[in-house]
Amino acid sequence: MRIVKGALRRLLDDEFLDRAAGLSFYALLSAAPAILAMVSLLGVVGEAESTTTAVLSLVHGVSA
Repeated sequence: MRIVKGALRRLLDDEFLDRAAGLSFYALLSAAPAILAMVSLLGVVGEAESTTTAVLSLVHGVSA
């Protein structure tokens, strides 16, 4: 029990909740540009139509 209390105390001292929230925020914020870049790069290769369809179905599945 002492180990658990010590671990929780250290986690709170390190502000792990604030860091986790920041990481989640920036990951979510960077998702749209990453998808756009992926579709653009694959469009240059020649698989634009099938790539766009796959990405849109993936985004629709996540948002539903």
